[in-house]
Amino acid sequence: MSSSKEKEIFRKVALERASSPEQLDQLITITTPAGWVALLAILIFLTATVIWGIYGSIPTQVEGRGILLFHEGVISVQVPNTGRITRIAVDVGDSVQKGQIIARIEREDLIEQIKTAQADLKALETSFEEKRKTESETERIQREKLRLDRLNQEQAIKNLRNQLEAQNAFKQQQQTLKEGLEKLVTQGILSKNKLLEAENELVKIDQQINSLKLDIETAKNQLNSIEIELKKMTGSGSLDELTQAQRVEKARNEILALQKAFAETSQVVSPESGRVIEVLQRENDLANAGTTLFLLEKSGENLEMEAVVYFPALTGKQVKRGMRVQITPSIVKREEYGFLEGTVAEVDQYPSTFMSVMKTIQNEALARLLTSDQTPIKVRASLISDPKTTSGYKWSSRLGPPLKLDRGTICFVTVTVREQAPITLVMPLFKKYILGESSSKG
Repeated sequence: MSSSKEKEIFRKVALERASSPEQLDQLITITTPAGWVALLAILIFLTATVIWGIYGSIPTQVEGRGILLFHEGVISVQVPNTGRITRIAVDVGDSVQKGQIIARIEREDLIEQIKTAQADLKALETSFEEKRKTESETERIQREKLRLDRLNQEQAIKNLRNQLEAQNAFKQQQQTLKEGLEKLVTQGILSKNKLLEAENELVKIDQQINSLKLDIETAKNQLNSIEIELKKMTGSGSLDELTQAQRVEKARNEILALQKAFAETSQVVSPESGRVIEVLQRENDLANAGTTLFLLEKSGENLEMEAVVYFPALTGKQVKRGMRVQITPSIVKREEYGFLEGTVAEVDQYPSTFMSVMKTIQNEALARLLTSDQTPIKVRASLISDPKTTSGYKWSSRLGPPLKLDRGTICFVTVTVREQAPITLVMPLFKKYILGESSSKG
């Protein structure tokens, strides 16, 4: 009973206080200071979101796999002609110099040609010898003497011409000496006697040169006389013999040419200096012309590394020349060292077949790995140089990993093909679900 009375008294007192003039003059508190801070934070967040939605960007990226190679750094050494490989002189890892003989090919076709030509020559020589036996001994001796005279005369002309060439060279030296002496005489350093001696020497040289020229003309006249005598001596019989001798000489020259071709084309030489990275044939294999025998990695400080990347055909076409590329070698932790920076240098117009990938990569297992997406698009990406890093190329981190990049390293590549303001991604959803517009409208 007493508790109910107390409650009634409390309510009466509360009503009196609430209706008093002092209580009516107090301000009503709408919110606390902490509430204002929260409201301001919400407004800032919404404003920042709107600004980011309009001026920010969200990248669209495509990913691919590739391999690091030297730009035009690997070349194929091919068999120049069809034949059997008789010797392979190098092995994987060997260093070779440009022009070095690295293999030998037995040209079976040339061997047969040489055998045939030797048989023809033997038949001609036998026929020629039989004809010569039918000539009279006197005629044969006279003809042989004239032929010997002709050879001697030709050699004499050759010797005279060599002497003339030497005298002309000596004259040039003496002329240079004379000009030097003239300067010294003009300066008063040397007497004129030395100059006169040099001039007299030049006069003697000129006389010797003129004499040699006359001797050469005389020898040529004598050679012509010998030729005429040879033609007159036996008439048509001599002409037939000359023709037969020419045929024999021609056959010998053909054999020499075939033997020279055999020696030259049987050798496989290295087209560049470098290192053998793969041997694709074995000794005693029969190889057709154009068959790849070795893979050679060129040596040189100016070789630039690049990434050859294969993207799925559906996304690879979005990659354009000049786009920025992020290249992560498989031996590097991206979260620790970042990625290599590069730019797209070339994009193939059509998807790559396994054979074209094989031709570029020169490794069957790796080519199959990179063509697991069936017909990928090949992209060549150039690396950006940076001499401050150990690798010599620019990384997203300051110095990159403490290692050199090796040819053949597998890499994972990301290309940003498009950047969009976030609002452009939201608007289609807004129109579809808020405004009720169909995406196929218009």
